[in-house]
Amino acid sequence: MPRKRLRACGWIIAVASATTTVASTTPASATVPPSARAAQRMVAVVGATVSSGTGAAADSTQSAVNRYWTADRMRKATPVMSRNARPRTPAGRRAAAAARTPPAPPGTATRRRVAPAEPLITSPSRSSARPAGAADTPPVVAAVGQVFFHNPVATADVPAGDHFCTASAVNSDSKGLVITAGRCVHGGAAGGWYQNWVFMPGYRYVAGLASKPSGTFTARWFGADSDWVESSKPSADFAMVETEPNARGRLVDVVGGMGLSWGDPLPQAVTVVGYAWSCLGAMCWQEQSQCSGSPQDGGQSMMTLVCEYEADATGSPWVTAFDGQLGYIDGDVSTLSDDGTDASPYYGDPVYDLYRTTRPDGSPRPGLTQAGPGPGRATAMPA
Repeated sequence: MPRKRLRACGWIIAVASATTTVASTTPASATVPPSARAAQRMVAVVGATVSSGTGAAADSTQSAVNRYWTADRMRKATPVMSRNARPRTPAGRRAAAAARTPPAPPGTATRRRVAPAEPLITSPSRSSARPAGAADTPPVVAAVGQVFFHNPVATADVPAGDHFCTASAVNSDSKGLVITAGRCVHGGAAGGWYQNWVFMPGYRYVAGLASKPSGTFTARWFGADSDWVESSKPSADFAMVETEPNARGRLVDVVGGMGLSWGDPLPQAVTVVGYAWSCLGAMCWQEQSQCSGSPQDGGQSMMTLVCEYEADATGSPWVTAFDGQLGYIDGDVSTLSDDGTDASPYYGDPVYDLYRTTRPDGSPRPGLTQAGPGPGRATAMPA
């Protein structure tokens, strides 16, 4: 279904009354994969899906989802797996670095940015110091957390059952938006929309004890690129989720929100904020971890970075101008290779278009292809 596209050059778009300003600079010389600038359709699903049924009022849906995530279910949830089978050895990592596709000739891109937002409410996860007994561990990044969801349709990467990913709160007019990998919202060409989707910012699990310092935020609606939903295209492996407020308030008001950046030149120094998942016997840990570097052009509208994150880092934000809590997201962990190379879609116009799907009241902008609730039932919605 055709959509109108907003093209901005050298001016500022602003919506009055406590809104987010999207700034667009004049075209800058940057290494931008040409296919990253192609127009793409978006797919959105309205209403959080719950395994016990759909169509309930918002409060009932939130209660049903929160009841689903018992401590036992969270403990047994498994990470989204998306790996390229290559040996994790020093020699393998050096070979991978040497074999990277060099940046393409400089092109022209419109760089846009949305500024980060500080929380309006004192967040326990933001105010807390380093985890106990971990003097060398960076403080918890309050806007980053774990996503838990139920997958009803098994795929090669995500078996049917309960799983987790990483995601981040992002500043928007609605103050409820989350950004993550597309595979953390929808199973791709062979799968469907996930159910019982929740975001727990600042989440931590150590030795059988789970900490959710800012509570749980349930999904209101999902947004993903149709190239991911229909074709599992890696360069479209990004998604955004509008969340419902919890008892403390709107997500960004509670924990703050990362900014967003599109059309950045490569290489661009980033910090990846994800989760380290490890077990010793029956004892397991899920704690935030950070990795820094300068992504390179990986070809086919992808960026690569040697970071050696494990599988539970899928969806982790790649953050530029990071101050220890906030910065500008310009990528997310999509796939992880056994040689330590992580990959992210290049954030260009399709990500910008998806960001614009949410309106100040948290509803999706009309005129998109809409689905659901429920996996695999997409219908065209009039503009």
